[in-house]
Amino acid sequence: MSYKFVLSKWFALGNELKTHIVLNPYAGRWKGAKLYHKLIQYVRHLKYLERFQVTTAPGEAIQIARDTPAELVVAAGGDGTVNEIVNGILQSNSEKLLGVIPIGSGNDFAKMLNLKPFKIKVAIESIKRRRITTSDVGIIRFIDEFGNSGERFFINGVGVGFDAVVANESRKIKHLRGILLYLLALLKSLKDYETPEMEVYIDGKKIKEKIFLVAVGNGKSAGGGFLLTPDAKINDALLDVCLVSDLSILRVLQVLPTVLKGKHIQYPEVTMFKAKEIEISSNSNLTMHADGEIIGTSLRWIKISIIPSAVEVISNI
Repeated sequence: MSYKFVLSKWFALGNELKTHIVLNPYAGRWKGAKLYHKLIQYVRHLKYLERFQVTTAPGEAIQIARDTPAELVVAAGGDGTVNEIVNGILQSNSEKLLGVIPIGSGNDFAKMLNLKPFKIKVAIESIKRRRITTSDVGIIRFIDEFGNSGERFFINGVGVGFDAVVANESRKIKHLRGILLYLLALLKSLKDYETPEMEVYIDGKKIKEKIFLVAVGNGKSAGGGFLLTPDAKINDALLDVCLVSDLSILRVLQVLPTVLKGKHIQYPEVTMFKAKEIEISSNSNLTMHADGEIIGTSLRWIKISIIPSAVEVISNI
């Protein structure tokens, strides 16, 4: 794992860094709520803690991160919570530092920072040490079948096609977390999935065929540990792309176990790219997730671009 560490302006502030911690109680299937008192116990020792706030609705963390006067905004949750905080930071038009306490179902971006899931004390200690690296961020622009448009930032990864259908199905499963959650959702999704034809441009190179999924990674893994883009780095100013052509159910079950170790790249149906821009269009409705959050289920046009060194984040490396 390679990181470029920077001498940030935050070092010059010493310990005088106003901190706002945002807890998603639903993270990890309500694990966040169960860890509330433990978190309070640890974070009360942080100097200059401006506020500890619990979210009450999806999307609320975006507004909190955008409007807070704090210089350090900490996402206590999973990849979805990190996504909301990143979107709020970038919408604020002011430089804010990102921290992560990983207590979600997947915690894939936290792994890029060497933060292990549910190791709260370790995460708090990393916030105290404040070792900082830059991270690229991706931006997605999209249009749905009705002509409605939107945009969203992401920091770990985007899935279009089957990967996103599985992410959508996983939201309906309440009793599992991590890889087991993703596996059950995958098996439920397989039987009804129809591979759409897509027209994909990867830095201008055109691919038009039936495509099972397109996974775009700033981080290495998705779904709690599936290494879809195993060579990705969060600060190389590039996105890693895993494009999987149409597969039979039997072939999916053959390839799937190899994704856990990033060995799927050996199969002829799998093509890997590094790119700055990806454009996807289809006459079929496409499902897309960003950092595990479902952005749409009826999208027809998607453009994904990289923003190099967009945020500074606390790492445990």
